[in-house]
Amino acid sequence: MSQNYYVLQAPARMENFQPHMHMRGKSMSVEAVYPDGRKEVLSAVNRFQWNWHINYVMPTSVAPLLPKGTVLVFTAWHDNTAKNPNNPDPRQWVGWGDRTVDEMAHAWVDVTYLDQEEFDRLVAERKAHRVRRGSDGQLCSPHLSWTRLRLPCGQPRMKIGRLLATFLIALPPP
Repeated sequence: MSQNYYVLQAPARMENFQPHMHMRGKSMSVEAVYPDGRKEVLSAVNRFQWNWHINYVMPTSVAPLLPKGTVLVFTAWHDNTAKNPNNPDPRQWVGWGDRTVDEMAHAWVDVTYLDQEEFDRLVAERKAHRVRRGSDGQLCSPHLSWTRLRLPCGQPRMKIGRLLATFLIALPPP
């Protein structure tokens, strides 16, 4: 397991999450540690496919709203065992490298930075609509409804920043 951290310097909305690893990559997550100490997993990919990198784009209506000072915790897991069919040589010590047979972990995340007034307005709107009934009559939360969706057309992109969390990797043989 390897981790990296990023502290948001302004309120933000997380727009997407794209894990990137090589052949031994197993899973990756991004978790928010809020200024008040609460923790929340924002996205997790538990069956990473090294030859099929997916960008998980969150619709604006449910994209996580993150206050200034939130710590994003990126965690990557690798599998350097013989049970991993993608592992070219489980007896080999593996370190950081750009080659496919080396290993790495990146997390690409786009965030839209918000001024405090806009952040407060969006949080209030979400609270007003948080719990609703689905078409089957069951209570549901909009925070459970996104995965691999596209942002609506016309989404402003002028305040977006790209975060790149890079991990140092050293995988000894099992």
